[in-house]
Amino acid sequence: MRLFTSRVAWQRGAMHGDMYFRKETWNVREGGQDGEKREKVVKRIGGIRMKRKKWMALFMALVLTATALAGCGKEDDKTGDDGSTVQEGSSGQAEGTGQVDGSTADGSTGQEDAGITFPLAEPVTMSMFAVSATTTGTELPDNVAFQKMAELTNINWKVTSSSAGDIQEQRGTLLNTGDYPDVLYKSGIGSDDIAKYGMQGIFLPLEDLIRQHMPHLTAVLDERNAWNEITSADGHIYSLPFIDQPGLQNILMWINVRWLDKVEMEEPDSWESLYEVLKAFKEKDPNGNGKADEIPYVANTALLPFYLFGYDLPVDMNSFCAVNDEDQIVYSMANDDWYDYLYWMHKFYEEGLMNDDAFQATPDKQYATGPDDIYGLFLGWSPSETVGADLAEGYDYKVMDPWGSNSLSTTSGITEGGLCITDVCENPALVCAWADYFYSEEGGTLMQLGIEGESFRWREDGLWEWILDGDAGSEEMEVRDAYILQGYAHCPGLVPSFYAEKKYREGNSVSGGLEGTRVAQLAAKPFPRIQLTEEEQAEAGTITADLFNYAWQYQAEVITGIQDLDSTWEDYLARMEEMGSTKYAEMYNSKYQEMKK
Repeated sequence: MRLFTSRVAWQRGAMHGDMYFRKETWNVREGGQDGEKREKVVKRIGGIRMKRKKWMALFMALVLTATALAGCGKEDDKTGDDGSTVQEGSSGQAEGTGQVDGSTADGSTGQEDAGITFPLAEPVTMSMFAVSATTTGTELPDNVAFQKMAELTNINWKVTSSSAGDIQEQRGTLLNTGDYPDVLYKSGIGSDDIAKYGMQGIFLPLEDLIRQHMPHLTAVLDERNAWNEITSADGHIYSLPFIDQPGLQNILMWINVRWLDKVEMEEPDSWESLYEVLKAFKEKDPNGNGKADEIPYVANTALLPFYLFGYDLPVDMNSFCAVNDEDQIVYSMANDDWYDYLYWMHKFYEEGLMNDDAFQATPDKQYATGPDDIYGLFLGWSPSETVGADLAEGYDYKVMDPWGSNSLSTTSGITEGGLCITDVCENPALVCAWADYFYSEEGGTLMQLGIEGESFRWREDGLWEWILDGDAGSEEMEVRDAYILQGYAHCPGLVPSFYAEKKYREGNSVSGGLEGTRVAQLAAKPFPRIQLTEEEQAEAGTITADLFNYAWQYQAEVITGIQDLDSTWEDYLARMEEMGSTKYAEMYNSKYQEMKK
């Protein structure tokens, strides 16, 4: 079965709202299940299309001109002075039109400006800096998806690559010396550097280019109300994002459902009920071996008890702030919710409901004894990393649901830095048009899965799987390196709506992603995207380092009983105030309140 029948369906996918109707739209294709359901879903999607006609008409379309655009900047072959390698991408022209046009989801046109037609009448070469392959040795110009885009567009890339370990240093050298290419692609650049080089004029502002030449990305940003997620403090957008489904920001908290069934209790939904569940895990021999060897809640130095705090009040893991019920940003570790957390964690520790070496044990120790089936509750991105593949495959673990509407912090799924265009690029519109395909459902599939029939296939049950018996290799990593673009560093594009629907229950990373996505729908809204100026970042960094170190030490001492919570709490708050907890929170809150206006 094919997801789309057209050769290059530039105007499909993201505009249809597929990511919000994943299961249903998945089967709206030839060979799908349940004709009645299909009809129902088609009607739903049709309604969405009608509702969106107004804003769809706002897109500045890319229309039917066959004029080849001049390429960007530097085309001379070279070897970088820093030792990076330079490789030429493949060329060629695809059959068919592969057209970027202004057609809307319902087939109408309505474009107003001239645009770009792919493939270009004449080949164009541009320059790019990107991370090199890190696993099997496949370099970006040899990647099949990358070559496919050359066929579809007639745009070729001269790639300067860097290893993952050297990417930051080599990227900085290029930008600081002025000897940089047209585009930074999959370069691992973060929001601070994006803003820095954007404000210096090295990176071009992209907001107008996005609206004029990227209808797929525009649709997604409008749909998610996410323009602010990629906007720097000066009001400009300097990079194209990688867009995934919203998920949890916190490390996942897995609970042993089999143990819950054994002690005949429901999943906890408060500190009080969690306490009762952990007591039952300790006292009722849920692993059935006749030994009192159960550790109801296990933690280690890398995954400390702190992360359970998010079930009571959201914690943004970057700022350690939260939006409270009054819609004000507060510092998470200086309020009554922090007191409640410390109270209960000390109670767990004192009564032997968690491991007594939580603040000394390494992750390796947790992983070494996990397969013995002695853990009822643990932190991790997947069960298999703690309890091993056998237990993860044979028993049921799930991520605990949040305890209220304002609990676990979520991520928007939007990450900056997929692609930046530099000031040496002579035609950034062409770059944007090239990249926009990856924000469609079909382009996202190419980015994330490669080519149907070569790197992945659809099964009879409607799910997809990697092809491990083909020419690309017998290992998943071999196929991924050869065919897909997403990897070590995020690239620009939208993860297709069906990608996370693969029904794994083996406790691997896909299962973790599924659970994180599921719980995110029940949790708090994403922490607002707040951009501080460079000076504010420096001040905030100094304050939060002191606050966090003090709060972290206080946490350990209270939980383990070195300090008494009740007798030291007021002194703790006073000390946090002296160190700038209120000032720090207000830096974020003032911008948040302005942003809402």
